[in-house]
Amino acid sequence: KEKVKALWKLCFDDSDQFIDITSGEINVVIESGNEVISALQMLPYPMSFCGKQVATSYISGACTHPDFRNRGVMRQLLSQAFARMLPNGIF
Repeated sequence: KEKVKALWKLCFDDSDQFIDITSGEINVVIESGNEVISALQMLPYPMSFCGKQVATSYISGACTHPDFRNRGVMRQLLSQAFARMLPNGIF
């Protein structure tokens, strides 16, 4: 979690208080060596659709370390996030 916070702080100009509030949900990360180089949070969000409650998640704090951008890392990370959501019935 601390590595995700450090990456968030590098990529966004947010206060520590905001980072603590927003980075506590389900983190999905890609590491290179011992460092988190890309991360996102999957925030649970119940949604009404056609009169039914549907479990969904939305993506927050998606970021990639500047040294690893334009290499398809975020595409890989989003694929991991969607792969986690689908078997759990989350769309």
